[in-house]
Amino acid sequence: MGTFTPVNELERLLIDAASDPAARPKFYRALPEHELFVITEGRKPEREHQITLTEETPLKLRMIELEGKLHIPIFTAVERISAVVDAEVGFVAMKGRDLLNLLRDKDLVMNPGSEYGKLLTQQEVNAIVDGSIFSPQETPDVGGKRVVLGQPNDYPRHITEALRRFFVQQREVKAAYLGHAFIPDIDKEPHTLIGIEVAGNWRRVVEEAGLVVREVAKAGEVVDFVQVHPGDTDTIGAYLQRETKPFYKRKLFGLF
Repeated sequence: MGTFTPVNELERLLIDAASDPAARPKFYRALPEHELFVITEGRKPEREHQITLTEETPLKLRMIELEGKLHIPIFTAVERISAVVDAEVGFVAMKGRDLLNLLRDKDLVMNPGSEYGKLLTQQEVNAIVDGSIFSPQETPDVGGKRVVLGQPNDYPRHITEALRRFFVQQREVKAAYLGHAFIPDIDKEPHTLIGIEVAGNWRRVVEEAGLVVREVAKAGEVVDFVQVHPGDTDTIGAYLQRETKPFYKRKLFGLF
């Protein structure tokens, strides 16, 4: 342990993501854009060369068994291959998006044998390729329905702390609030509601915030997001801004 020295930006993001759910959106955004490596079966090529892959290109990839299932190992750098494979082997380097698209519906393991890696299920691979990994939880339409708002008895600090660390990295997020919402016509029980004041790309912020929440939420825990604006007069926005204190508020010019 302690011997993994990152050799590229993707590996630096991988290290951050391993210990902090708030850093995982950046890792997932970067994964399709960076070069990845896979080991090929058969005789090692005599020299390094470039080829253009087509559907007809024969490409047999090495697989390993983990917990009774076959996985294709992928690597974030050539150094990760040489660290776990004694003999010289052939490998293919491809842009992450192209490789993951090629390996859709396959279980993958990133950097097996290294200090930092990740298991990628078929579902995760497909979600990264089609972008649905960032799809936020759908917020039900509450138009015309009675909404009961309040504060939870058991404050979900596992959620607010992870989101706070994430929001610090997002300059467009000005403030974030937490409430408990109960819609009698829809809900069986109250659920967490996060209100975010954003001066910028709301969709991107809520997509990545939703991913952070999914990484830390407890089983069965429901979290919805709502955009709030300064001076809101609607029921939810007014309650969050007037009756609660933000669990995150961006500092201006480094002052406090």
